[in-house]
Amino acid sequence: DGTDVLSLLNKSSDEPELGSFLMEIFPKEVWISKVFKCYAYNGKVFPIFKNYFYQGRNVQSNGFLPLFPSDEQKAIFQNIVEKRKEPMVQDIHEPYQINSLVDKCIDRIVQVGKKNGSEIIFFTSPSLFIIDEDVRAHTKSYFDSKGIKYIDDVNFFKGVDLDLWQDYTHMSDKGAEIYSQRLLKEFEALRLK
Repeated sequence: DGTDVLSLLNKSSDEPELGSFLMEIFPKEVWISKVFKCYAYNGKVFPIFKNYFYQGRNVQSNGFLPLFPSDEQKAIFQNIVEKRKEPMVQDIHEPYQINSLVDKCIDRIVQVGKKNGSEIIFFTSPSLFIIDEDVRAHTKSYFDSKGIKYIDDVNFFKGVDLDLWQDYTHMSDKGAEIYSQRLLKEFEALRLK
């Protein structure tokens, strides 16, 4: 529904353009965050402390740490997969409509990209959820209609290889490494078009 863009609220005071965009679509939350500075960090304080104290100060990352599922986590996930009688199907129903807030966010991302001279490419990353072919076609059609480059890799991995997954939507370090190589090639191919 587009409200996940509020996860960037704590960055709005550092990035004026982001702040003005959030003010357009979520004025109440922006004003509350201006009055109560801690409001923008709701739900983020404990993870920040946890990462600071438990990840170690020598961890070099760009904001993402690789997932290395333990044998116990793999066994739990395998049990979940085996107990399901049917594949996990993403629950999306007709008529397929893009939420107006999501549409506005995408338009703004493209606008900022053009202003900065950046090339914007949207993509759907691999998932173990089954996504209906009509939904996938509608998504591609949406981006095509806006002249935006789009990659659909939801079915990149065939079958369930537990070494490649943390859960149904998060790849393990091994899966992310394999997919990153693929995505790099796809980006390079799109740039050459």
